[in-house]
Amino acid sequence: MSRTVRANPDAWRDVMQIYGWIALDKPDAASEFFKAFDRALDLIREQPGGGAIIEPEPAKYAGARSWPLTGFRTYLLIYRPVGEDFEVVRVLHGARDIRRVLAEE
Repeated sequence: MSRTVRANPDAWRDVMQIYGWIALDKPDAASEFFKAFDRALDLIREQPGGGAIIEPEPAKYAGARSWPLTGFRTYLLIYRPVGEDFEVVRVLHGARDIRRVLAEE
């Protein structure tokens, strides 16, 4: 069964902001960041339930997990199950208080 992984508008905004920030100094690295994001989507599709559980669980994002981007491990893809599929809700720097960011949404 093929699962669908969709990124919501906040996640796409995060990706584009991170891409732009990296591209200021290293355009090639920015391109690699986007590829790492795409690979992470594939890995979530292949390994449902992978990544670290976010605890305490944010009420709005039940079952939320974080997945580090390969080659950009300071950035975490935050996703949650939606039925048999998955929604990427944010892409955040790991130094941020992820629980707080999600709780404030």
